[in-house]
Amino acid sequence: MVSFAELANSLGIAFDDRSRLDVILDMRKTGKKIFPAMGTSGWVDCWGLVDCEFIGKNDLMPLAGISNVTTVGCNETGQYSIYESDRFGFNNPDSIYNSKTRPILVIGDSFVHGHCVPRGKDVAGRLRQLGKPAINLGMQGNGPLLELATLVEYGLPLKPKMVLWVYFEGNDLAGVNHEHRAPILKRYFTPSYSQNLVNRQKEVDEELMDISNFLEKKRIQELKETKKADTRTDKIETSSRKQITVWGTKAFKFISLFQVRKFLTLTPETDLEKSSKLNKTQTLKLEYAAIAPFKKILKTAKTFTENAGGQLVFVYLKGYESLKNEAPHRKKVVEMVENLQVPIFDFGEYLKEQENPKKYFPLEKGGGHYNEKGYDLLARYIARSVLVVNSVTLP
Repeated sequence: MVSFAELANSLGIAFDDRSRLDVILDMRKTGKKIFPAMGTSGWVDCWGLVDCEFIGKNDLMPLAGISNVTTVGCNETGQYSIYESDRFGFNNPDSIYNSKTRPILVIGDSFVHGHCVPRGKDVAGRLRQLGKPAINLGMQGNGPLLELATLVEYGLPLKPKMVLWVYFEGNDLAGVNHEHRAPILKRYFTPSYSQNLVNRQKEVDEELMDISNFLEKKRIQELKETKKADTRTDKIETSSRKQITVWGTKAFKFISLFQVRKFLTLTPETDLEKSSKLNKTQTLKLEYAAIAPFKKILKTAKTFTENAGGQLVFVYLKGYESLKNEAPHRKKVVEMVENLQVPIFDFGEYLKEQENPKKYFPLEKGGGHYNEKGYDLLARYIARSVLVVNSVTLP
Protein backbone atom coordinates (compact mmCIF):
# COMPACT_ATOMS: atom_id res chain seq x y z
CA MET A 1 0.00 0.00 0.00
CA VAL A 2 1.28 3.46 -0.92
CA SER A 3 2.23 5.58 2.10
CA PHE A 4 0.93 9.11 2.59
CA ALA A 5 4.44 10.46 1.98
CA GLU A 6 4.66 8.62 -1.35
CA LEU A 7 1.18 9.74 -2.31
CA ALA A 8 1.96 13.36 -1.47
CA ASN A 9 5.15 13.18 -3.49
CA SER A 10 3.24 11.87 -6.52
CA LEU A 11 0.84 14.81 -6.18
CA GLY A 12 3.61 17.37 -5.79
CA ILE A 13 2.56 18.16 -2.21
CA ALA A 14 5.23 19.04 0.37
CA PHE A 15 5.41 16.35 3.05
CA ASP A 16 7.47 16.23 6.24
CA ASP A 17 8.96 12.76 5.88
CA ARG A 18 10.76 12.79 9.20
CA SER A 19 9.79 10.10 11.67
CA ARG A 20 7.99 11.21 14.80
CA LEU A 21 11.16 10.50 16.78
CA ASP A 22 13.10 12.87 14.52
CA VAL A 23 10.47 15.57 14.99
CA ILE A 24 10.50 15.19 18.77
CA LEU A 25 14.29 15.26 19.02
CA ASP A 26 14.48 18.31 16.74
CA MET A 27 11.84 20.18 18.74
CA ARG A 28 13.58 19.43 22.05
CA LYS A 29 16.52 21.51 20.90
CA THR A 30 14.43 24.53 21.91
CA GLY A 31 14.48 23.30 25.50
CA LYS A 32 10.75 22.52 25.66
CA LYS A 33 9.17 19.36 27.02
CA ILE A 34 8.12 17.36 23.96
CA PHE A 35 6.44 13.98 24.05
CA PRO A 36 4.60 11.79 21.54
CA ALA A 37 0.83 11.45 21.60
CA MET A 38 0.23 8.34 23.64
CA GLY A 39 -2.72 5.99 23.50
CA THR A 40 -3.69 3.78 26.41
CA SER A 41 -4.57 0.45 24.80
CA GLY A 42 -1.13 -0.99 25.57
CA TRP A 43 -1.90 -0.96 29.27
CA VAL A 44 -4.53 -3.59 28.53
CA ASP A 45 -1.70 -6.07 28.02
CA CYS A 46 0.93 -4.68 30.37
CA TRP A 47 -1.09 -3.71 33.41
CA GLY A 48 -0.31 -6.06 36.25
CA LEU A 49 1.75 -8.50 34.15
CA VAL A 50 5.18 -9.46 35.42
CA ASP A 51 6.41 -10.42 31.95
CA CYS A 52 6.13 -6.94 30.49
CA GLU A 53 9.60 -5.52 29.99
CA PHE A 54 8.56 -2.17 31.43
CA ILE A 55 6.68 -2.19 34.71
CA GLY A 56 5.42 1.15 35.99
CA LYS A 57 6.07 2.37 39.51
CA ASN A 58 2.48 3.25 40.30
CA ASP A 59 -0.46 0.92 40.74
CA LEU A 60 -2.66 2.67 38.23
CA MET A 61 -3.80 2.42 34.64
CA PRO A 62 -3.48 5.72 32.74
CA LEU A 63 -6.40 6.65 30.49
CA ALA A 64 -5.03 9.84 28.93
CA GLY A 65 -1.72 11.40 27.95
CA ILE A 66 0.93 13.46 29.72
CA SER A 67 -0.49 16.75 30.98
CA ASN A 68 0.59 20.25 29.99
CA VAL A 69 3.26 19.31 27.46
CA THR A 70 3.80 19.85 23.76
CA THR A 71 2.48 16.68 22.16
CA VAL A 72 3.44 15.38 18.72
CA GLY A 73 0.78 13.40 16.91
CA CYS A 74 0.73 11.91 13.43
CA ASN A 75 1.17 13.05 9.85
CA GLU A 76 -1.21 12.12 7.04
CA THR A 77 -1.44 15.38 5.11
CA GLY A 78 2.11 16.79 5.11
CA GLN A 79 2.64 18.24 8.58
CA TYR A 80 2.62 16.60 12.00
CA SER A 81 -0.28 17.40 14.30
CA ILE A 82 1.09 19.13 17.39
CA TYR A 83 -0.84 20.38 20.40
CA GLU A 84 -0.43 21.45 24.01
CA SER A 85 -2.13 18.86 26.20
CA ASP A 86 -4.56 19.99 28.90
CA ARG A 87 -4.37 19.37 32.66
CA PHE A 88 -5.39 15.73 32.18
CA GLY A 89 -3.42 15.00 29.01
CA PHE A 90 -6.25 15.39 26.49
CA ASN A 91 -6.32 17.47 23.31
CA ASN A 92 -8.10 20.56 24.65
CA PRO A 93 -7.21 24.12 25.59
CA ASP A 94 -6.95 23.93 29.38
CA SER A 95 -9.25 26.91 29.81
CA ILE A 96 -12.20 24.73 28.77
CA TYR A 97 -12.39 23.44 32.35
CA ASN A 98 -12.99 26.95 33.71
CA SER A 99 -16.42 27.20 32.10
CA LYS A 100 -19.47 26.90 34.34
CA THR A 101 -21.56 25.62 31.41
CA ARG A 102 -22.36 21.92 31.48
CA PRO A 103 -20.25 20.50 28.65
CA ILE A 104 -20.81 18.22 25.71
CA LEU A 105 -18.30 15.38 26.03
CA VAL A 106 -16.92 13.74 22.90
CA ILE A 107 -15.60 10.25 23.65
CA GLY A 108 -13.93 7.91 21.17
CA ASP A 109 -10.68 6.76 19.61
CA SER A 110 -8.22 8.47 17.25
CA PHE A 111 -11.07 9.98 15.20
CA VAL A 112 -12.02 11.96 18.32
CA HIS A 113 -8.46 12.46 19.56
CA GLY A 114 -7.79 14.50 16.41
CA HIS A 115 -5.62 12.34 14.15
CA CYS A 116 -3.90 13.86 12.22
CA VAL A 117 -4.96 17.52 12.16
CA PRO A 118 -3.82 20.72 13.94
CA ARG A 119 -5.20 21.78 17.34
CA GLY A 120 -8.73 23.08 17.01
CA LYS A 121 -9.43 21.20 13.80
CA ASP A 122 -10.57 18.05 15.62
CA VAL A 123 -14.32 17.51 15.97
CA ALA A 124 -14.53 18.89 19.52
CA GLY A 125 -12.43 21.90 18.50
CA ARG A 126 -14.72 22.63 15.58
CA LEU A 127 -17.79 22.27 17.81
CA ARG A 128 -16.31 24.86 20.15
CA GLN A 129 -15.83 27.20 17.21
CA LEU A 130 -19.51 26.67 16.43
CA GLY A 131 -20.38 27.85 19.92
CA LYS A 132 -20.78 24.45 21.61
CA PRO A 133 -18.95 23.74 24.90
CA ALA A 134 -17.37 20.51 23.67
CA ILE A 135 -14.58 18.70 25.51
CA ASN A 136 -12.40 16.13 23.75
CA LEU A 137 -11.94 12.95 25.82
CA GLY A 138 -10.77 10.82 22.90
CA MET A 139 -7.53 8.86 22.83
CA GLN A 140 -5.92 6.96 20.00
CA GLY A 141 -6.39 3.21 20.23
CA ASN A 142 -9.35 3.40 22.57
CA GLY A 143 -12.09 0.80 22.36
CA PRO A 144 -15.47 0.82 24.12
CA LEU A 145 -14.28 -0.45 27.53
CA LEU A 146 -11.47 2.11 27.71
CA GLU A 147 -14.02 4.74 26.69
CA LEU A 148 -16.33 3.68 29.53
CA ALA A 149 -13.39 4.00 31.94
CA THR A 150 -12.61 7.46 30.53
CA LEU A 151 -16.22 8.51 30.98
CA VAL A 152 -16.15 7.43 34.62
CA GLU A 153 -12.79 8.97 35.49
CA TYR A 154 -12.90 12.24 33.55
CA GLY A 155 -16.37 12.73 32.10
CA LEU A 156 -18.90 12.20 34.86
CA PRO A 157 -17.20 14.58 37.34
CA LEU A 158 -17.92 17.36 34.79
CA LYS A 159 -21.70 16.74 34.98
CA PRO A 160 -22.09 16.70 31.16
CA LYS A 161 -25.25 17.83 29.42
CA MET A 162 -24.58 15.28 26.70
CA VAL A 163 -22.07 12.53 25.97
CA LEU A 164 -21.35 11.88 22.30
CA TRP A 165 -20.22 8.26 22.11
CA VAL A 166 -18.36 8.18 18.79
CA TYR A 167 -18.18 4.66 17.39
CA PHE A 168 -15.82 3.72 14.54
CA GLU A 169 -16.92 0.57 12.77
CA GLY A 170 -13.42 -0.20 11.56
CA ASN A 171 -12.04 -1.51 14.84
CA ASP A 172 -14.22 -0.80 17.87
CA LEU A 173 -15.61 -4.34 18.07
CA ALA A 174 -12.08 -5.71 17.94
CA GLY A 175 -11.31 -3.32 20.78
CA VAL A 176 -14.05 -4.91 22.91
CA ASN A 177 -12.38 -8.33 22.68
CA HIS A 178 -8.96 -6.83 23.35
CA GLU A 179 -9.87 -4.71 26.35
CA HIS A 180 -11.63 -7.46 28.27
CA ARG A 181 -8.13 -8.85 28.90
CA ALA A 182 -7.57 -6.23 31.59
CA PRO A 183 -9.30 -7.04 34.91
CA ILE A 184 -9.05 -3.43 36.04
CA LEU A 185 -11.25 -2.27 33.16
CA LYS A 186 -14.02 -4.68 34.13
CA ARG A 187 -14.25 -2.92 37.48
CA TYR A 188 -15.78 0.08 35.72
CA PHE A 189 -19.10 -1.76 35.48
CA THR A 190 -19.38 -1.16 39.24
CA PRO A 191 -20.91 2.29 39.92
CA SER A 192 -18.69 3.02 42.92
CA TYR A 193 -15.38 2.13 41.25
CA SER A 194 -12.81 4.74 40.25
CA GLN A 195 -9.03 5.06 40.23
CA ASN A 196 -9.54 8.73 41.16
CA LEU A 197 -7.31 9.73 38.25
CA VAL A 198 -8.36 13.38 38.26
CA ASN A 199 -6.52 13.72 41.57
CA ARG A 200 -3.55 11.56 40.60
CA GLN A 201 -2.22 13.43 37.58
CA LYS A 202 1.29 13.68 39.00
CA GLU A 203 1.41 9.87 39.25
CA VAL A 204 -0.05 9.48 35.76
CA ASP A 205 2.54 11.87 34.31
CA GLU A 206 5.39 10.08 36.08
CA GLU A 207 4.21 6.75 34.74
CA LEU A 208 3.83 7.94 31.17
CA MET A 209 7.06 9.94 31.12
CA ASP A 210 8.95 6.93 32.43
CA ILE A 211 7.57 4.62 29.76
CA SER A 212 8.07 7.21 27.01
CA ASN A 213 11.70 7.80 28.00
CA PHE A 214 12.29 4.08 28.39
CA LEU A 215 10.98 3.31 24.93
CA GLU A 216 12.74 6.23 23.33
CA LYS A 217 16.12 5.15 24.71
CA LYS A 218 15.37 1.59 23.66
CA ARG A 219 14.65 2.72 20.13
CA ILE A 220 17.72 4.90 19.84
CA GLN A 221 19.94 2.09 21.15
CA GLU A 222 18.35 -0.37 18.76
CA LEU A 223 19.04 1.99 15.87
CA LYS A 224 22.67 2.35 16.90
CA GLU A 225 23.14 -1.37 17.24
CA THR A 226 21.64 -2.17 13.87
CA LYS A 227 23.31 0.82 12.20
CA LYS A 228 19.96 1.94 10.92
CA ALA A 229 19.98 5.41 12.40
CA ASP A 230 17.85 6.86 9.62
CA THR A 231 14.41 6.92 11.23
CA ARG A 232 12.90 8.59 8.20
CA THR A 233 11.42 5.37 6.90
CA ASP A 234 8.64 5.28 9.49
CA LYS A 235 5.58 3.59 8.03
CA ILE A 236 3.08 5.15 10.39
CA GLU A 237 1.09 6.41 7.40
CA THR A 238 0.56 2.90 6.08
CA SER A 239 -0.47 1.64 9.52
CA SER A 240 -3.04 4.41 9.84
CA ARG A 241 -4.51 3.59 6.42
CA LYS A 242 -5.12 -0.02 7.40
CA GLN A 243 -7.69 1.14 9.97
CA ILE A 244 -6.78 -1.52 12.52
CA THR A 245 -5.80 -0.94 16.10
CA VAL A 246 -2.65 -3.01 16.32
CA TRP A 247 -0.21 -0.92 18.29
CA GLY A 248 2.97 -2.96 18.05
CA THR A 249 4.34 -5.26 20.69
CA LYS A 250 3.19 -4.97 24.29
CA ALA A 251 4.65 -1.91 26.00
CA PHE A 252 4.97 -0.23 22.61
CA LYS A 253 1.27 -0.53 22.00
CA PHE A 254 0.24 2.72 23.59
CA ILE A 255 2.95 4.92 22.12
CA SER A 256 2.32 5.11 18.42
CA LEU A 257 5.73 6.65 17.87
CA PHE A 258 6.86 3.03 17.68
CA GLN A 259 3.66 1.27 16.72
CA VAL A 260 4.78 -0.10 13.37
CA ARG A 261 8.20 -1.41 14.28
CA LYS A 262 7.94 -4.50 16.44
CA PHE A 263 11.54 -4.44 17.47
CA LEU A 264 10.94 -5.73 20.99
CA THR A 265 9.65 -9.15 21.92
CA LEU A 266 8.21 -8.55 25.37
CA THR A 267 5.34 -10.99 25.75
CA PRO A 268 3.30 -13.29 23.49
CA GLU A 269 0.92 -11.89 20.89
CA THR A 270 -2.29 -10.30 22.10
CA ASP A 271 -5.69 -11.52 20.99
CA LEU A 272 -5.99 -8.36 18.90
CA GLU A 273 -2.72 -9.03 17.10
CA LYS A 274 -3.77 -12.59 16.45
CA SER A 275 -7.15 -11.49 15.14
CA SER A 276 -5.46 -9.26 12.57
CA LYS A 277 -3.97 -12.41 11.03
CA LEU A 278 -7.20 -14.36 10.95
CA ASN A 279 -9.17 -14.90 7.80
CA LYS A 280 -12.29 -12.86 7.15
CA THR A 281 -14.69 -15.50 8.46
CA GLN A 282 -12.79 -15.88 11.75
CA THR A 283 -12.53 -12.12 12.21
CA LEU A 284 -16.24 -11.60 11.64
CA LYS A 285 -17.03 -14.33 14.13
CA LEU A 286 -14.99 -12.52 16.79
CA GLU A 287 -16.62 -9.19 15.95
CA TYR A 288 -20.15 -10.60 16.13
CA ALA A 289 -19.28 -12.17 19.48
CA ALA A 290 -18.19 -8.74 20.74
CA ILE A 291 -21.61 -7.17 20.23
CA ALA A 292 -23.07 -8.66 23.43
CA PRO A 293 -20.30 -7.34 25.74
CA PHE A 294 -20.41 -4.05 23.83
CA LYS A 295 -24.11 -3.81 24.69
CA LYS A 296 -23.26 -4.18 28.38
CA ILE A 297 -20.65 -1.42 28.07
CA LEU A 298 -23.02 0.96 26.32
CA LYS A 299 -25.88 0.20 28.70
CA THR A 300 -23.58 0.98 31.64
CA ALA A 301 -22.45 4.23 30.00
CA LYS A 302 -26.09 5.21 29.42
CA THR A 303 -27.04 4.52 33.04
CA PHE A 304 -24.04 6.39 34.46
CA THR A 305 -24.62 9.38 32.15
CA GLU A 306 -28.31 9.62 32.98
CA ASN A 307 -27.58 9.33 36.70
CA ALA A 308 -25.31 12.33 36.28
CA GLY A 309 -28.16 14.24 34.63
CA GLY A 310 -26.93 13.91 31.05
CA GLN A 311 -27.88 12.15 27.84
CA LEU A 312 -25.89 9.55 25.91
CA VAL A 313 -25.94 9.81 22.10
CA PHE A 314 -24.34 7.33 19.69
CA VAL A 315 -22.54 8.70 16.61
CA TYR A 316 -21.62 6.11 13.98
CA LEU A 317 -18.47 6.66 11.88
CA LYS A 318 -17.15 4.97 8.77
CA GLY A 319 -13.64 4.99 7.36
CA TYR A 320 -12.95 5.40 3.67
CA GLU A 321 -12.57 1.66 3.10
CA SER A 322 -16.12 0.97 4.26
CA LEU A 323 -17.91 3.68 2.31
CA LYS A 324 -18.50 1.39 -0.66
CA ASN A 325 -19.40 -1.73 1.27
CA GLU A 326 -21.54 -1.89 4.39
CA ALA A 327 -19.86 -3.55 7.36
CA PRO A 328 -21.40 -7.01 7.91
CA HIS A 329 -22.10 -6.29 11.56
CA ARG A 330 -23.51 -2.78 11.04
CA LYS A 331 -27.17 -3.79 11.26
CA LYS A 332 -26.57 -5.79 14.44
CA VAL A 333 -24.76 -2.86 16.08
CA VAL A 334 -27.47 -0.39 15.07
CA GLU A 335 -30.16 -2.76 16.33
CA MET A 336 -28.34 -3.17 19.63
CA VAL A 337 -28.07 0.61 20.13
CA GLU A 338 -31.72 1.14 19.25
CA ASN A 339 -32.80 -1.59 21.69
CA LEU A 340 -31.01 0.32 24.43
CA GLN A 341 -33.03 3.39 23.42
CA VAL A 342 -29.88 5.37 22.80
CA PRO A 343 -30.33 7.98 20.03
CA ILE A 344 -28.16 7.00 17.08
CA PHE A 345 -26.90 9.27 14.32
CA ASP A 346 -25.17 7.71 11.34
CA PHE A 347 -22.52 10.09 10.07
CA GLY A 348 -21.14 7.27 7.93
CA GLU A 349 -24.29 7.21 5.81
CA TYR A 350 -24.29 11.01 5.65
CA LEU A 351 -20.68 10.93 4.46
CA LYS A 352 -21.56 8.43 1.75
CA GLU A 353 -24.20 10.81 0.42
CA GLN A 354 -21.65 13.56 -0.24
CA GLU A 355 -20.78 14.27 -3.85
CA ASN A 356 -17.12 13.42 -3.37
CA PRO A 357 -16.46 11.61 -0.05
CA LYS A 358 -12.76 11.32 -0.86
CA LYS A 359 -12.21 15.01 -0.24
CA TYR A 360 -12.86 14.46 3.46
CA PHE A 361 -9.84 12.18 3.79
CA PRO A 362 -6.06 12.87 3.76
CA LEU A 363 -4.78 14.34 0.48
CA GLU A 364 -8.36 13.93 -0.80
CA LYS A 365 -7.47 10.46 -1.99
CA GLY A 366 -9.14 8.36 0.68
CA GLY A 367 -7.72 6.27 3.52
CA GLY A 368 -6.50 7.21 6.96
CA HIS A 369 -8.52 9.40 9.30
CA TYR A 370 -10.61 12.39 8.31
CA ASN A 371 -8.82 15.53 7.20
CA GLU A 372 -9.76 19.04 8.36
CA LYS A 373 -12.70 19.13 5.98
CA GLY A 374 -13.88 15.76 7.28
CA TYR A 375 -13.82 16.79 10.94
CA ASP A 376 -15.53 20.06 10.02
CA LEU A 377 -18.27 18.13 8.21
CA LEU A 378 -18.68 15.86 11.24
CA ALA A 379 -18.89 18.81 13.65
CA ARG A 380 -21.48 20.59 11.52
CA TYR A 381 -23.47 17.37 11.20
CA ILE A 382 -23.48 17.01 15.00
CA ALA A 383 -24.39 20.65 15.58
CA ARG A 384 -27.17 20.58 12.98
CA SER A 385 -28.56 17.09 13.53
CA VAL A 386 -27.65 15.65 16.92
CA LEU A 387 -27.95 18.73 19.10
CA VAL A 388 -31.05 20.11 17.39
CA VAL A 389 -32.94 16.80 17.32
CA ASN A 390 -32.17 16.19 20.98
CA SER A 391 -33.21 19.73 21.92
CA VAL A 392 -29.91 20.61 23.54
CA THR A 393 -30.12 24.26 24.49
CA LEU A 394 -27.01 25.86 25.86
CA PRO A 395 -26.34 29.38 27.11
